[in-house]
Parts: sequence; C-alpha cells; structure tokens
Amino acid sequence: MELKLGFAHNRKTGGKSIQKFFKENKYSLVDLQPGNVFAPANGIISFGVIRNPYTRCISSWKYCESTRPRTLLDCLKTPPDKKVSCRNPGHDYKHFTLPQSHWLYHPATNKRVYHLIKFENLEEEIYNLCDQYGIEIKKMFPKSNVGVYDRNIQLTSEEKEAIYNFYKVDFDTFGFKKE
Repeated sequence: MELKLGFAHNRKTGGKSIQKFFKENKYSLVDLQPGNVFAPANGIISFGVIRNPYTRCISSWKYCESTRPRTLLDCLKTPPDKKVSCRNPGHDYKHFTLPQSHWLYHPATNKRVYHLIKFENLEEEIYNLCDQYGIEIKKMFPKSNVGVYDRNIQLTSEEKEAIYNFYKVDFDTFGFKKE
C-alpha cells in the first residue's frame, strides 16, 4: 500500500504555502478535517504545523478583518464567533478563536497528528518530511499569504497573560512556555 501524507491545516501556520508547495511538486495531500484519526491509518501519515501561541495570536489578530481594528485585549475578551466574518461565515472564528489543538489534537482519543512541524522551522522540516517519505522536490518552498503587519509588536504583560489564558489548551497540549 502506498503511503500518503495527510495535512491537518491549522490556521496561521503556513498552510497555504504548504498546499502550494506540494501542488507545485505534483504531490496530492490528503486533507484532514478536525476529529479525523491522526495516527497512521489507512496508508495515511498525518502532519500539521504548530506555532508559538503568542506569535500566532498576533498574526491572526492582524489578519482577520473583524479583529484588526480592535485592541488585542478586546479581541481576547470578545473573540469572533462562528457567525462573524468579513469574508465567509466562520472565517475569523477559525483563524482567531479556535486553538491549534482543535486542528491537531483529538482529546477524546488522546491522539494528535503523527508529525508536528514547528512553524519557526517550517521550510526545513517540510523538506525533512519529504525526504523521509521519498517525495521528490522539484520546486522550492514558497512564501504565501505573508502578513504585512509590524513583526516587532511588543506585548504588554497584560496581553501576554490574556493570550496565555485564552490559548491555555495549546500551551498545555504542545508544551509551549508561558512568557
């Protein structure tokens, strides 16, 4: 049986770049939806990307049309719900409100994606994944959907605490350190 890679697309972690990379390299990923069995099954090896919750929160906040004009603390106190969106229903909810564990971990079965790739090492770890499974690379890794906000945003201690509390499940599930 031929192995296939299944991709659990966690938002604001380079997912569009990953999809473009595999498409340009003529490799068809299996699209994994939240709640799927993530351990190797049916010839599918799952992977997903995790990102530091602080930088992911800032990226989501600056990306989503419903959160961008508001303060970060206001967004964390009153996050977008499933109905609020300037693009399509649930867009900002998926990008800002849902924790990474929603996409990458299934608490009822205590299973997560088989390969967790760190956003901070995305390109290198994608190449390693391809090498591990014999996927030939003809085109280099693209940078898609890159945010245009100031990357030097300094969070206050109140904002850091609010992010930690809002995404605590990600800190606990994936071992991120509280700042």
